[in-house]
Parts: sequence; structure tokens; C-alpha cells
Amino acid sequence: MAIKEVLNNFLFKLSRNTLKRNESLKEGLDDSCYIIGTGSSIRNLDLSKFNDHPVILINWAFIHTGTKNLNIDALVLPEPFILSPLIRKHWKRSPTVNRKRKAVLAYLSKIPINIPILISLTNILFFRRKNIYFAYHFDSRNCDIKKLDIASRYSFMAGGLYSAIGLALNKGYENLKLIGCDYLIKSSKIKIPTGHFYTKSDFVQMRKYKFIKNPYEDLFAQLKKTNVNISLISGYPDKDVSVFCEKEPYENYRDKLLPNLVNRKSIVDKEFADFLADVHLLHE
Repeated sequence: MAIKEVLNNFLFKLSRNTLKRNESLKEGLDDSCYIIGTGSSIRNLDLSKFNDHPVILINWAFIHTGTKNLNIDALVLPEPFILSPLIRKHWKRSPTVNRKRKAVLAYLSKIPINIPILISLTNILFFRRKNIYFAYHFDSRNCDIKKLDIASRYSFMAGGLYSAIGLALNKGYENLKLIGCDYLIKSSKIKIPTGHFYTKSDFVQMRKYKFIKNPYEDLFAQLKKTNVNISLISGYPDKDVSVFCEKEPYENYRDKLLPNLVNRKSIVDKEFADFLADVHLLHE
């Protein structure tokens, strides 16, 4: 048995009590839920109106003013070592100061205590709070529907959408409606903003915006093995094409579309804007 495997097995056994807490997250509130990401397309949507189903938020989505009156079931922030004082970037040999840490700590501290937050176990030494839960893949890095249990070896840790969908499946949700998940937009007849709703965006035609491999290809390959229904709610209902999943019928959310693209700063909660600017997450 390789040393790495031995260490991961040891870490898994050492973490069992921590992981056992995640059992309490497995009860869903409905048969359907919204999963809200941070893509720029949500600048065309009135998020406050998506209050007819529970919501799972991805990463920084809670800074959007429209999320405050939603029925938030959980938030996921799966980036490894995001709370570590030092972080090693893949292009540098030695660790550097983690400039995001201050902002992330402030962000997590401001989220209401009744909203569960699922983060990577790699952060367990750096932050504890009643509503913080930890998950980890224990070297099961490849997304595998057989390793879905958030209280065990959780292979859905490759990114925010992976983790949010995996959590939704653990909760028993059968219909997942994705919002602000712009990596799933394949093409467009018009130029639309890229990046996050809280950052300065470039406007491109998404059919010209190609990946060597879509980062969610492996995720949706695994989801085909389930009976879950997944649809994409787009801020551009008639002008883009969804990758991997169906688009939600326009009639189902016509009343939630905004007439114009809103200014990014107007939808960032002022309580969070200052520390986002401090770490250059909110660009001028």
C-alpha cells in the first residue's frame, strides 16, 4: 500500500467524528431546490423571487443582495486551504501569504448561524463555528457517484457546482434548478458578460469561448447514472444553449427576469463590499 493511501486512510479514521456531523445535513426541505452560483448571468435575474424552493448557494453567492430573503438550505465553499494563513500556488515553489483569508473569514462570520456551510476538511485547523461542516475526498478526487456520501469519502469536491450538486443529492432533492452556473452555457447569439456577478466582466460570444475540456464534463457523466432532473435557468432565455442539461422553460421564470443588466455594485451587499475590494475580488 502506497504511503499516500496509508495517510489518507489514517486521516479518514481520524476524521470520523467530524464527518459524522454531516449526517444532519442530509434532510432536504422539498423535492426541488435551486442551486445558485456566481456567474454574471444572474445580473439579468431578480434573485429575490426564487423563493418557492429551498436554495443551495455556491461560494460567494451570499454577497448578492437578492439572496437575503431566500430559503437558504446551505452554502458550499469547497476550495482547499482557503482559510490557511499560507498557501502554495502551483506555479511557485514556496508558500505565500493567503491574501484571501481575511476576506473569507469575514464572509463566513457574517453568514447567519442557522445556515449550514460545507467547506473542505483542509481548513479544520483554521476556523470553527457551529454552522461549519467539513467534507473531504480522501484522495477520491475523481467524481464518482459511488462516493457521494458527505459523511464519508466525498468525491464531489472538485469545485463549487460539484459540491453543491453532491450536497443536493445527499439531501434527496430530485429536481435541481441551476442559476448563475455560466460554465454550462455553450453558445450565444449575442455578447454576454463573463466572470462573476461581482467582478468587472468582458463581453464575449460564448460559442467563441471554448475550453479544452469543460470542467463539469465528469460531473454530468456521473449524474447520468442517477434519476435526478437537472435544468439550467438562464438570464438569456432565448439566446444561449445549455451544456449537459436541459434549459428550464422560459415560461417558468419569465416574471423573474429583469428588463436590463444591473450594475454589479448595486447587487453586492454593502456589508461585504469593503473586504472584497481589499483582496481585489471586487475589481474596479
